[in-house]
Amino acid sequence: MTAGTLLTGAPTHNQTVDWASLNWRKLEGNVRRLQAPIVQAVQAGRWNKVKALQRLLTRSFSAKALAVKRVTENKGRRTAGVDGETWTPPPQKAADRPAAWHSSSF
Repeated sequence: MTAGTLLTGAPTHNQTVDWASLNWRKLEGNVRRLQAPIVQAVQAGRWNKVKALQRLLTRSFSAKALAVKRVTENKGRRTAGVDGETWTPPPQKAADRPAAWHSSSF
């Protein structure tokens, strides 16, 4: 991937992610775009639709990337998770992507 490329979609399984080059505004927009129909489906009482949309949101690259960012760039970022590990440097966040972001066990 070149330095000038802004990644907005999901990377392929063998493509590395440059954490600094992610277009965070676009990723946030993608998450909001996925959340809006969930609200509408809840208001309409369409629970099967809610479940399907929630699954789509939780498996999206945008939501996973924003979740990692939120956990690693907050006040408690030095607190280890349930696995006893912390992610501090951006290269480690990108390096751990294949296992964490492409997992089908979510």
